[in-house]
Amino acid sequence: MLEKIKFYLSVCLASSILGAFIVGVNIILKYGIHLVTGRAFHFHITSVSIIFSIVFISSFGYAVNKGPAFIKE
Repeated sequence: MLEKIKFYLSVCLASSILGAFIVGVNIILKYGIHLVTGRAFHFHITSVSIIFSIVFISSFGYAVNKGPAFIKE
């Protein structure tokens, strides 16, 4: 039982880190493009939350489908 809890917590943490990394790269790229072109940068939380949700759910689902052996590989 403790192994399953440990597995789900580690997968949740890894999915969150991956989602945050991809959102951060997206924000940096958008900000860089707007900085170079001279336009104003407007931060929208909806696009960030949609990207994070898609990445989190897809990576979490992939890891859960693979099972606990996924971590040991």
